[in-house]
Amino acid sequence: MGFLLTNLLTCGALGLFTFGYVAIRHRSAVAGVLAALCVPLLAVFGSSAEGSVLENVSAGLLVVYSLCATAYLFHDIYSVNSKRNRRLRGEPVGAAPTGPAPTSAAGAMAGRGNSELRAMAADRALRREESRALLADDPALARELGIGRPDLRTGYDDGGLVDLNRASAEAIADLPGLTSEHAEALVTERSSAPFVSLPDALIRAQLPAHLEDDISGYVVF
Repeated sequence: MGFLLTNLLTCGALGLFTFGYVAIRHRSAVAGVLAALCVPLLAVFGSSAEGSVLENVSAGLLVVYSLCATAYLFHDIYSVNSKRNRRLRGEPVGAAPTGPAPTSAAGAMAGRGNSELRAMAADRALRREESRALLADDPALARELGIGRPDLRTGYDDGGLVDLNRASAEAIADLPGLTSEHAEALVTERSSAPFVSLPDALIRAQLPAHLEDDISGYVVF
């Protein structure tokens, strides 16, 4: 950015060099074209007689050209929404999809940038950890807030936790990798005695052991 500011301070006298540097530094074809266009303006300005009308006109054109070109390059390269910075943030830089807005959860997620999805995932993970701590420190308050009970719809966001001893079969079936049959098996087994741990729940319900890795971050008891 310093080179573009230098170009403004010199009223375009260093336009050829500043735009050329930006073209090489940022691999910008536009900056290369702007640098090439500086050549005839500088040539006319340099070859004109001192104080002549041609010198004054070419100097004015050079200043206006430099202002416009510098403003464009600044926006194109340093703007928050420029293609370069969106690419660095991992966001899509192609044309926006046409058609109606996505209605499914997968479609809605596909329309978001990667950075936003990462931030959302990190926020939900933090909420789960905070909710686990609250459940351990103050079980009564945690029950009142509905931690682990999405079926109660209390409005408290616990990051997606599910209580295997109390949540409905529908809520349990929403856990990663689980089916409605898995959920029904868990509900049936807990009716005889509460689960004490995730391995205990999987063994008693005769569920695949690999599910422990899939749902361990989401279940509470």
